[in-house]
Amino acid sequence: MAGSCFNLLPVAQTGAKDEDGVVNNSKTHYKFRFDGILPMKISQDEVFNQVAKPVIEDVLQGINGTIFAYGQTGSGKTFTITGGSERYEDRGLIPRTISYLFEEFKSRRDATYRMFISYLEIYNNDGCGLCFGLPFSRASAGLWRAEFRVK
Repeated sequence: MAGSCFNLLPVAQTGAKDEDGVVNNSKTHYKFRFDGILPMKISQDEVFNQVAKPVIEDVLQGINGTIFAYGQTGSGKTFTITGGSERYEDRGLIPRTISYLFEEFKSRRDATYRMFISYLEIYNNDGCGLCFGLPFSRASAGLWRAEFRVK
């Protein structure tokens, strides 16, 4: 698959009229589409190259980027994002992304870079910042963001 994978775009049904003829512009129905499925036997490196690298390239151009893992319990979200601890090749998207970014920062002399990392878990409508274990409600104060600078 070339290009970006898993662009989940909500297609909302809005503008429906109720029995009184009043237009309801709230999103009432969602359909999602995606443009790729990764096979079960895919390597972490291939996941990184297909999913994360296009996002990272946009980030290096100044566009904010987010990688969002969604799925049922036990589906491999944590392994995909953080990776395994036994083998180097099992590193997940976070360590691969940080490594890739620092390599790019070193090779690019056209700008000064600052990197902020947020790692969130959302479970049953509760959010938690996993970088430092602070509750999601403190995110607005920026207390749980990790900042790295390359000079």
